[in-house]
Amino acid sequence: MILSCLYTLLFAASGICLSEILFSEKKFIDRLWLGLALGLLLLTWLPSLLAFFIGFTLNAQWIAAMIVIAADIVCAIIWNSRRKRGKKNSYSLRGELPMLFFVLPTALIGIILLNTHVLYPHEDGSLWVGQVTYGDLAMHLGFITSIAEQGVFPPQYSIFPGHALNYPFLCETSGATLYLLSENARTAYLLSAIYAYIVLVLGVYRFMKQWLKKNNRAVLASVLFFFGGGFGFFYFFDLAQSGGILKLLLGTNGQTVSQTLLDGFYYTPTNIPALGLRWVNVIVDMLIPQRATLFGWAFLFPCLYLLHGFAFERKHKDVVMLGILAGLLPLIHTHSFLTLGIISAVYCISDLIAVRFEKKRLLLWLLYAAIACVLAAPQLFLFSFRQAAESSLVRFHLNWGNFTDSYLWFYIKNMGWIFLLMPFAFLVLPKRDKRIYFGVLAVWLISEVMEFQPNDYDNNKLLFIWFAFTCAIDAKLLCYLSARIKHACQKRATEAQLAQSERFAMLFLLIVFAVYFIAKIVKSEGSEVYIPSGTAFTLFFLAGVLLTFALFSLRIKDDSIRSLFGLLPIAAFLLVFYPILLVQWLKQYQSTAYSFSTAIVILLALLALIGIVVQVIVSIRTEKPKQRFRFFGGSIAHALAAYLLIFSMTVSGAMTIIREWKSEYQVYTANEVELSEQIKQATEPNAVILANSYHWNLVTPLTGRSIVTGTSTFLFYHGIDNTERTNDVRDMFEYPEDSSELFEKYNVRYVLITNAERMNYDIDYAYFAEHGTVVAQTPSGMLYRLP
Repeated sequence: MILSCLYTLLFAASGICLSEILFSEKKFIDRLWLGLALGLLLLTWLPSLLAFFIGFTLNAQWIAAMIVIAADIVCAIIWNSRRKRGKKNSYSLRGELPMLFFVLPTALIGIILLNTHVLYPHEDGSLWVGQVTYGDLAMHLGFITSIAEQGVFPPQYSIFPGHALNYPFLCETSGATLYLLSENARTAYLLSAIYAYIVLVLGVYRFMKQWLKKNNRAVLASVLFFFGGGFGFFYFFDLAQSGGILKLLLGTNGQTVSQTLLDGFYYTPTNIPALGLRWVNVIVDMLIPQRATLFGWAFLFPCLYLLHGFAFERKHKDVVMLGILAGLLPLIHTHSFLTLGIISAVYCISDLIAVRFEKKRLLLWLLYAAIACVLAAPQLFLFSFRQAAESSLVRFHLNWGNFTDSYLWFYIKNMGWIFLLMPFAFLVLPKRDKRIYFGVLAVWLISEVMEFQPNDYDNNKLLFIWFAFTCAIDAKLLCYLSARIKHACQKRATEAQLAQSERFAMLFLLIVFAVYFIAKIVKSEGSEVYIPSGTAFTLFFLAGVLLTFALFSLRIKDDSIRSLFGLLPIAAFLLVFYPILLVQWLKQYQSTAYSFSTAIVILLALLALIGIVVQVIVSIRTEKPKQRFRFFGGSIAHALAAYLLIFSMTVSGAMTIIREWKSEYQVYTANEVELSEQIKQATEPNAVILANSYHWNLVTPLTGRSIVTGTSTFLFYHGIDNTERTNDVRDMFEYPEDSSELFEKYNVRYVLITNAERMNYDIDYAYFAEHGTVVAQTPSGMLYRLP
């Protein structure tokens, strides 16, 4: 593990060094983020490029490392030369503190979910996954381990040997590299995925900041993208035993709706196809389980950032790097390449026709297109187009994933306020924002009438980029309206009075939170003292941090820093009251009766809200009673609107994350893990093993060896019909004496017999015991080697 971490750090450092040279005119935080993205790109592409010639082996990894070290030396020389000429890069982080309010918790949530959802080991040695990783994770692990173990490049299916991979496989190569260095599938997958996830979180925020300019807009837009949801929560806020509409529609077998959500499989406010809920949570359903989407978006947002700078801020220096990044996308994530191409085409037409034609701009657009096409062409013609033709990917299909509702109601229910605010934001915002948004409107329109893969649902890989831009214009609209309302209500108040009111409001909320804990302690019976749970303790700790900041802010004189504390009432709401309400809802699902403690928390929340409004009113002094009354009414409306809007726009996403946080499913027992290790030791890397096609079979995810055929759940959506092989596997298990030609046809020399095989086939045990030799065995099963 240490070696794989050092290898990753080497590439990350190299990317940062390159960024210092290539993007020297940008802010330090942007250079750092773009550097991390370049490091991930090098880790993804450089060993793979070498592998086309010498195979995916350790030699390719070490040569790639030496190239990176040489590049670092060259960058150091160039940087030193620039420094001597007086060209120094700025390393200031001034004004970037609000970014931490979004980046740190969002990154932490994703890292924790990845850790608990990717072959999480329990004390007994068993391996567990989460709800969203129960399906696709086995496929991704199989790709990673087979690329590393077999060394064949371009890779072939380990679940359909002899067939080239119909998948953008470069999203797996960084994991395969780290697997070669660590020989641990969990470590390889986690380390590479966490790296990509951090790059993506930073990328979304930096793109939003570049476009929207102000921190509050960028934070709100990013929060809506990662946590925003629709009105699906209405189906679940049933705190009594009745079960409500969800129980009526789906049936809950005597459980409450909360129990159905938290214990059922795929019953969340963002994902119940039977109810028409299809707009899933970005973190839980798009990034944690879908590795290609995670890596594709990690590189797409740097491309959108550079494209925005070129198209709307006339930063011509970014064109070459934009073309290079765009051209390297197809084999990482074809959907991201397609999305970027559509947006770029719209921006080019807008720039050259709708704005003003300039020969220089035309040449720059042609340069961007030429670089991207030259780099992308080999990937498209040798891999992507062949995959598309074989899989029948491209076809007409109207109305994306809607099978239950009218067109508008489908989007209103699934996206909630984010969709309802979109037309108003588009009409009210400036012409420049409209031009920016037109690019993703084209993506949305194409996604509504065409599909690019067999699975209808997967069009959301394009649609979620439209969603990101929609979150941006909604955030700009809401921040604009909020500023206008504040100005109308508070124009007679001084800045000092407003800052004082913000601190009073936050302090009151924190005091209410402290009273809640004190009441819990006082209520404790006998000598038992109430000890808060891990979640509650974390909330209490965060509240203390906010309280400390508030007390120190009383002595702050810098206006730019003091203005930051205007975010604290909202932060206190999000970090204190909102989680407590969700924690109480989480607790009550265990009971079939109404939860009195939930009602107490709701009452405390209302008192806190009233207290905030009252403290704001009291802290403002105006010259005339009428102005004070106007401020009183405006403040109440503003506070209620802000809190209720935040709640209704994020609660579906929060409930989905909570459900996923709780989920765990065992995929391998300790004995099965031991058997997989024995299989690795007893077989050759390119061995084909006769085994069950279940997606969590013991062979492909953990060992990198191949089986005759995997599950049709994966292969069908890659355009492969495995019906014949499925029947042949049955014949080889049940009639092995008559299937010698099949054993030769598929080059099968090993037969695995575990409970999975026993349950699905009428195995001829006598034949394998007589003709085979046991080369691996645990209480879970055995592996035979055939002569």
